Amino acid sequence: MRNNQDREVETDASVEATRRGNLVQLAGARSVRPSALVGFFTFQDMIAPVILQCVFWLGALTSLLVGASFLISSWQAGPSGILGVLYGFAVLVGGPITLRIACELLIVPFRIYETLNGIKDRLDRRA
Repeated sequence: MRNNQDREVETDASVEATRRGNLVQLAGARSVRPSALVGFFTFQDMIAPVILQCVFWLGALTSLLVGASFLISSWQAGPSGILGVLYGFAVLVGGPITLRIACELLIVPFRIYETLNGIKDRLDRRA
């Protein structure tokens, strides 16, 4: 059997977790996390960063395949395909790097938003 001090500590922890927004406290029930569907429809969870990561990986894979195909086809062309070899190498190396930089520039506002929300949550806990 648990004493009152254990219950008080457990209650304080659940109140603090609820205040942070990590848990949803139901009356008379244990704490549960909000579902992903609720987070999606209430715009609490951002999906653009996930989509941008998928775009990066698909673009990087495409860039590697295109660069490799340019290298192989130009290499088979002999001395007249030297520019194709250089172009293929540039696409092979520069494509994923350029795509990474572009995706990072698009993700920065979302990271700023997350950081500002973290600061806001910490300030709310102090008050």
